[in-house]
Amino acid sequence: MSDRLDFDAQVEDIMRVVGEGAHLVGQSYGGLLCLLAAAAHPQAVWTLTVIEPIATSIARGDEAVERLVARLAPLFPPDAVMSSEQFAAAFYEALGFDAPSVELDERHAAAAATTAREPAPWDAEVPLDRLAAAPFRKLVVSGNWDIAPPLAREIAGSAFRVICDVLEKKLPAERAIFRGAAHNPQLLGNQFNDRLRNFLATHSRC
Repeated sequence: MSDRLDFDAQVEDIMRVVGEGAHLVGQSYGGLLCLLAAAAHPQAVWTLTVIEPIATSIARGDEAVERLVARLAPLFPPDAVMSSEQFAAAFYEALGFDAPSVELDERHAAAAATTAREPAPWDAEVPLDRLAAAPFRKLVVSGNWDIAPPLAREIAGSAFRVICDVLEKKLPAERAIFRGAAHNPQLLGNQFNDRLRNFLATHSRC
């Protein structure tokens, strides 16, 4: 019996935390889940911020996105069995980075184990029309990928840029692009935090 996770169940988990209303903020796979949750329950969303969501389905056919999907596809077969370390190494390499050379700490091992149980992100149908019609404000955040190795910039950086461009246009959304960051601009500290605080404060409904 598969122990893989499910999009709908994870959306409902998010909404149990959200309750009657909240700001949604998600990065990478979490960003994809926040897009799905916001589309399914727009009445409970005050604002939506997604940080380089792996919403590949919205840009299928684009050369950069197809290349990333092809590199990630071997990690998401229905019956895949990998250790956290194996999955993390394969995931980094698929994005164009060198595999981690140190043992994962408990937090990163748990994150890798969870991601390994996720359904393939390209199987998620993101209803852009429904999100565009929702009244809450949206912010799309991406890294400039200027600090990434050339291969990662070419593979992952190009694909996430396309995804974020599509979201900015289709939602439509405000856009923030951070230099000195790749897939994790939220780790920049005050530079990111100040931008997010300003967005939340300007559009707060609480």
